[in-house]
Parts: sequence; C-alpha cells; structure tokens
Amino acid sequence: MKKIYKIIFLLILYSAFSIHNSFSQSQLVKQWDYSYGGDWHDYLTAFQRTADGGYILGGFSSSDSSGDKTQNTFGYDDYWIVKTDAFGTKQWDKDYGGVGGNRLYSVNPTTDGGYIIGGWTTADSSGDKTEHTRDTSINQFDQGDYWIVKIDSLGNKQWDKAFGGKRGDYLYCVKETFDGGYILGGYSCSDSSGDKSENNQDTSINYNKRDDYWIVKTDSSGQKEWDKTFGGARIDRLMSLQQTADEGFILGGYSSSGISGDKTQSSRGMEDYWIVKVDKLGNKQWDKRFGGNYNDELGSLYITVDGGLILGGSSSSDSSGDKTQANCQSNIDYWIVKIDAAGNFQFDNTYGGSLNETHFFQISQTPDGGYLLAGISSSDSSCEKTENDIALEQSWVVKTDGSGNKIWDKTLRTNAVFYDVFTAFAVWSDDNCYTIANCTGSGIGWDKTQDCKGGLDYWMIKFCDTSSTIGIPNLQSSINNLQFSPNPLTTQSKLTFKNINKEKFLFTLYDITGRITETVSTTNNEIILTKGSKPAGVYIYNLTNEKTGERWRGKIVIE
Repeated sequence: MKKIYKIIFLLILYSAFSIHNSFSQSQLVKQWDYSYGGDWHDYLTAFQRTADGGYILGGFSSSDSSGDKTQNTFGYDDYWIVKTDAFGTKQWDKDYGGVGGNRLYSVNPTTDGGYIIGGWTTADSSGDKTEHTRDTSINQFDQGDYWIVKIDSLGNKQWDKAFGGKRGDYLYCVKETFDGGYILGGYSCSDSSGDKSENNQDTSINYNKRDDYWIVKTDSSGQKEWDKTFGGARIDRLMSLQQTADEGFILGGYSSSGISGDKTQSSRGMEDYWIVKVDKLGNKQWDKRFGGNYNDELGSLYITVDGGLILGGSSSSDSSGDKTQANCQSNIDYWIVKIDAAGNFQFDNTYGGSLNETHFFQISQTPDGGYLLAGISSSDSSCEKTENDIALEQSWVVKTDGSGNKIWDKTLRTNAVFYDVFTAFAVWSDDNCYTIANCTGSGIGWDKTQDCKGGLDYWMIKFCDTSSTIGIPNLQSSINNLQFSPNPLTTQSKLTFKNINKEKFLFTLYDITGRITETVSTTNNEIILTKGSKPAGVYIYNLTNEKTGERWRGKIVIE
C-alpha cells in the first residue's frame, strides 16, 4: 500500500520533499548524465574509471546494432563494452560473444593500456569464442564456463580463453596480477573435470547447490598456471577478490557452510561473509567469517591504505554475532565490516531506510580515507536515507568517513515505472566528484535527461561535492613549500615538504580509478617516487600529517 500511495501522490508531495532534501544534499551538485543502449535490454554489470580520466562500462546486451550499439549480438546476449571520455561522451563500443548466453561481470584495466574482461558463457566455439565449452550439463540453465577476453585500448580483441568443469562455473571477477598474468574468481558446481583440478567440498545431490569458491591463475597469455577450490559442506559463492602486497590473494563472498572443508568457523546465521587469504600459489593461509543471526551476503571487498580490508554487502541480521547494530526498520540493510590485514574485526556499520537495501555491489576507499558504497534501495527518506525513491527501487550511494560514519548519501531518482534494476556502481574522481552508473529502463525525468533507447540502458551520472575541499590545503601552496619535481615523472621524482619537527607523514598514491598503488610512511621532508612498473597516466597523491590529521592533495603525471 505504501508504494501505491507514493505513485498516486508523488507529484503532489514532491515540492515538500524537495525542500527537505535541498538542505540535506546541497553539497552534491549534478554535472551531467548520459545513457547508452540499443533497441532491447542492456544490463550494466561493471564500471571503472580509466587512465585517461574517462570511463569504461561493461555488461551484457541482447540488442542488435541500434542506438549506441554498433554491432549485432552473436548469442542470446553478448558482452558489451562502452568507452567514454571524462565528460561521458562515447568514444567506442564493442560486442563480444558466442552462440549462446554470454554474461560479463568484470572489467579491469591492464598495464599495457588495454583491458581484461570476463564473465561466464554457455556458448561453444563460435563468434568471438575460440574454445569449446567444458560444460556437459544437460540442463542449459545449469551451464556455464569462465570466459575472459583480452582487448587493447580501443576494444580490439587480442585473445580469449575459457575455463570450466563438467557443470556450471560462474566468473565474477578477473584482474591483472603483479607478474603480468591474471587471477580469475567466481564459484563452481563442478567436481574435478576439464580445467578444474579439485572436487568441491559440498557433496549435495542437487548440483545447483554445490557451489564452492574457484580461482584460476593464468600467465600473461591466458594460459592456466594453477587453480584452487575452497568451500564447506554447503553453498559458498565468491563475489570479489584482490591481490595483496605479499603477491597472494584475498577472496571474499558468502557462505552457508558450518565448520567443514576449508571453513574453520561455525556459521553465525543462514549465510555469512566469508574471507579466504591465500598465498601467491593459491595455498590457503587463513579464513574468517563475519555475520549475524540471519542472511549476510558480501558483494565487494577493497584493500585499505592500512593494509586491511573493508567489506561491503547486504544484511538481514539483527544486532547479533559480529553485527553490532540492528537494521533500520527493514529486513535488509547495507552492512560494512572493517578488518585488519590478519582478518581481525575492527568495526562495522549498518545503513538503511524503512524498507530494503538490497543488491550491494561496490565498496571502495576514497583518498580522504573514507568509504564509498553503492547498491539498490527501495526505502523512502528514513533512518540513514535522506531522499525518497521515485520508482519502487533505485540506486543508493553512501559516502562515509574513515570510521564508517555517514557523510552524505545520494539516491538516483528516475521516473522508471517499477525499478532501476540490477546494479549500482560509484567511483571517485580527482576533481572532488563522484560518478555513478547503473542499469535503468526510465525515460527523461528527475535526474535523467536522456530517453531510454530500448528496454534497459546503461546510465552514468556525475555529481560534485561542493564541500569536500573545505579545510584541505592546496598541495602547490607556497606556504607549505610543496613541490613534485620533475612532473611529469619519467623514471624518478621527489616530493619535498616542510617537516621541521620530524613528524610522521603518510604518502598515498592513487591511480585514476581510485586504486592505491603505493604508500610510504616517513619522518623526513621528502618522498622519492619511482616509476617502476606503474603504467603511464594521471595519478593522485595524498600527504597526511599523522599527528595533526592535516591532509594535502595533488596530481602527478607518469609518462
């Protein structure tokens, strides 16, 4: 009844809502928005900032050549990539697929200026897919192989590789590794077969429910080097991974297993966050679970500047177990957990409104030390949420400080009849701005200025935080005697600054996507930065006085 009431009386009540929200969200100012799509459904499932300051959007599309899409599909749906400049203007798009279903879930930049993209496919050798399927399942809905495609900076395919066992294998993340190879992560229903060298821990009769974490390590050409399976007696689904400073990997997802197999801690509820740390050869070092008394599903993890981790997902648990706060008034809220490098719990926070906050997709750390959360909400203004939804569900982004305290939140409001569906992503920009992307079927109205080209389109919108520079000194200020020389950097540069009292300073370097590429702690008055294996591009650096908390920020170009 609440949603019906809202739809009927929305226009009458909007003016009152706008007055309230003009105060709570006045620091966020919209810059632009763009839609990208073809004549049918286009599902956005991956989003990144690129080295040139632009953006790359990825997902899967059932559209043929139409609208912004320049190629026909090979299958039911294909991987579809859109590359834009810093202002959201499309530069190119590419379609990759075989005859079958092709679902992309990961796009990440590579050091050669190109990208590695991946997901899963039911296609046999056809179209862009050069290898036969490993899956011999009779039921097509149980089928799937990992499929990765390496492309150059213009989207031209360089090679592709498929990995799988005899049943369904579903890839959710692929990243380049320090040695120039790739790490693939997802979950698998397969026992030892095909490319899979180990049986699952779950021996349930229902193969659909026999999911374990499965990671595959390849060389720079996509040739498999090793694979590892991790799981307990029930469902274990890997959703996110990162490479760690020791060249190992941290794996994150959710598990309904108790103590069994690779899982060493009992379940808190029905499903818990489950973190597994492995060395560079995939050998397990430790595992940790975090949860409350019901369902807790991790969607994303991120390595923080202190070497620990921030975990983000959705929780329907009460205050119980590892969860220190009850949900707002709803069944499901966002839940973040901060842990140290050894997996020890540090703090947690819950964010939500009066209804459900579901499908948590992305968490990252911003250069100010805080966190950026993105997902889907069906709540109106209540509890942590300051703006009303217009449709039944809409994208919701939360910005916090380093302790998890909310600074602001933003609802992407459109006139979608029912939902802005499937995903939500948010990235920080070096100009104190935030770019958010999702999948929507809405037309022109509210925050959206372009009509939908088909059933569902990719949508990207940029907001700037007008209050974020308050109290942050300029890095090039002569008062602080700060300079990076030479800038651009070719082999080595030096940052010099005043440090008369030999206080401790922390230097953090970010690439244009917001990933931390280097940290240095010093009590001297200079930082030496070497190019090493860093790819060319624009980088952002923070310099923080750890005693006073003062922070300076600037740019350096690496050639």
